[in-house]
Amino acid sequence: MADQTTASDAVDDLAVGPFHWRLLVATGSVLCFTAIEILPISFVLPAIIDPWRLSGLGAELLGSAALVGIVFGSGFEGWYADRFGRVFGFQWSVLCYSLFAPCRVSFSRVFS
Repeated sequence: MADQTTASDAVDDLAVGPFHWRLLVATGSVLCFTAIEILPISFVLPAIIDPWRLSGLGAELLGSAALVGIVFGSGFEGWYADRFGRVFGFQWSVLCYSLFAPCRVSFSRVFS
């Protein structure tokens, strides 16, 4: 009987190189950006319910708006990546986020 190599053994024998570390940093950054996108509303929402006179439904809709955006954005990003390439699609999404995130902050008001 010949010596058989399992998939687990093959993965264990792979070396981790610079490409893997860059990939880890890139995907980790995307996860951090996603958390930065979603978490602030959960911290701010209890404080703005009364001043904005939000009903329960209004607060729920406001809290889930980012998640709905992620659903539609993910669908578009999948189509875009299939059509033009995943690397280009990923670079385009990071570029758009980098350009438009500061614009949202610059148009916000300070509530005191």
